[in-house]
Amino acid sequence: MRLFVEHGFRETTAEEIAAAAGVSRRTFFLHFASKDEVLLGHIAEELAMLRAELDAASASLEPAARAGQAVTRLAQLLQQRDELLLQLDLLNRAPELLAVNLEQFTAFETAIADAVRSWIVGPRRRRLSNDEDAFAELVGTVGIAALRAGLNVWRRGGGRGQLHRLVAANMRRLADGLNTP
Repeated sequence: MRLFVEHGFRETTAEEIAAAAGVSRRTFFLHFASKDEVLLGHIAEELAMLRAELDAASASLEPAARAGQAVTRLAQLLQQRDELLLQLDLLNRAPELLAVNLEQFTAFETAIADAVRSWIVGPRRRRLSNDEDAFAELVGTVGIAALRAGLNVWRRGGGRGQLHRLVAANMRRLADGLNTP
């Protein structure tokens, strides 16, 4: 992370990262597929955290509110990472990572949409209507949009304040228009 900040993401090489870590280039590539993974490798763990939060979200809530609860809790967990602000700043300065970052956010949207589908269907195992399926996709997309907007505002504010409060406020703003079909 230090090298990315000092030299820029694009300019920092895997060899430089390996040398700074005191390992060989080969050892670096045993642990990371690319230098992108150094910056974004934690995403799989965060996706697992989101899925766990979706599983734990209160079943008494409507699906949009239930997803919002999970996304808000994820924001709270993300803020506990020491390097979150630094990572967000680096991503903002490295446009070459936007496609990778978008792909990862899409995985988060899919996780939410899949959870919403299962909540709508419940234990009866029936086919969703097109409206229900579209609703599940929308909840996934806007849930992550609320998270992304919160992350952007929090980053621009220097990481001050409670990220989860920003995300919860975004979810409340969206909730008025997100009614289950």
